[in-house]
Amino acid sequence: MQRAVDTLVWVCVSITILCFFYSILIIRNFVPYFNINRYFKSYNALEVSLAITMVFLGLKLASLNTGKKKIIYTSLCLFIGFSSIGFMLLIK
Repeated sequence: MQRAVDTLVWVCVSITILCFFYSILIIRNFVPYFNINRYFKSYNALEVSLAITMVFLGLKLASLNTGKKKIIYTSLCLFIGFSSIGFMLLIK
């Protein structure tokens, strides 16, 4: 189970990094227009991937750490992930 969560976290991190670079390239007009570019014209794809990554990272940290670190790191990651989702829903 732990290995699956680790793999899922790294897949999410990779997707988040790709969304970041692709969003920057699209917004700065370095990439020609394709049909998929409409999702990256704003930072929505990056926000969604970051929120999902933070939630999965919080779940991973909950199983790794013990004591105060477990509570602080897990709650911080989950807070960032869920607040990002909340702000996305609030602004739209």
